[in-house]
Amino acid sequence: MLITQVNRKQTLKPSSRKYMVNRQDADIMAQYNLELRGFYNYYSIADNISYRGWKFNYFMKYSMLKTLGRKHKRTVGQILEKYKDGTDVVIPYRDNKGNGKQRVWYNGGFRCKRFTDIYRDNHYEKTPNTMYLPAPHTCGKAQREKV
Repeated sequence: MLITQVNRKQTLKPSSRKYMVNRQDADIMAQYNLELRGFYNYYSIADNISYRGWKFNYFMKYSMLKTLGRKHKRTVGQILEKYKDGTDVVIPYRDNKGNGKQRVWYNGGFRCKRFTDIYRDNHYEKTPNTMYLPAPHTCGKAQREKV
């Protein structure tokens, strides 16, 4: 990201990653998708993940598009025109066996995960059982009786 100052106010702008220019287009998208999903998995229980997630998604998407634009010496609009499929950004590629495949930009959303979504058994809501007493420890007693 690039921090710029407009009217004495700092703003963030997506920027390209120079070190990724020598990679394949699909690999660049895979790296960005991996980082975006990792961000979402880490912050998925935060209350404001929907807002922050979409904002981070915007920066990552346009950073990827700028990186591809730098690689192909094109503008972001030209890159979008080339790879846009409906509302998705899709990059076709060939795997090691020569089969045609596609990489799609993450479009899974940024819904806040509640603990009920994470823990289906809901044990965290139960009141702790403070009346439970463990069985008496008999290991030492048995050894003393043998002696």
